[in-house]
Amino acid sequence: MPEFGMRSDMHLQTVHWKLLMVAEEAIKITDFSILDGYRSNKRQAMLLASGASKAGAGESKHNELPSRAFDFAPFPLDWEDTERFLFVGGVIYAAAYSLGLHEEIRFGFDWDRDGRMADEGFRDYGHVELVS
Repeated sequence: MPEFGMRSDMHLQTVHWKLLMVAEEAIKITDFSILDGYRSNKRQAMLLASGASKAGAGESKHNELPSRAFDFAPFPLDWEDTERFLFVGGVIYAAAYSLGLHEEIRFGFDWDRDGRMADEGFRDYGHVELVS
């Protein structure tokens, strides 16, 4: 069974307990890494400037502590393999469903939670957040 490495564990220590539960359930099914939990306003501003985020400093759910968002990547990482990101996202959703938390999360590839990606202007394949 896959398990999180030290860096993923470090990031998970910064996230809301609901997201922690979902991640810990999902890792039992497929291997992925947690790339980010909480991030400072300075780091958020840098990500906005680089085009990696659409949220400015203080506007992201990553900027709260505990963080109301985490970023993930399939392991081993291949940034171009969006199908694997979607697969891991599906596993994370299934984990949330099994915990009764599926209505409380959304993904960066389906911000409006309508089940369609075609209507999204910005796709952040490795992003999960609490809706409220």
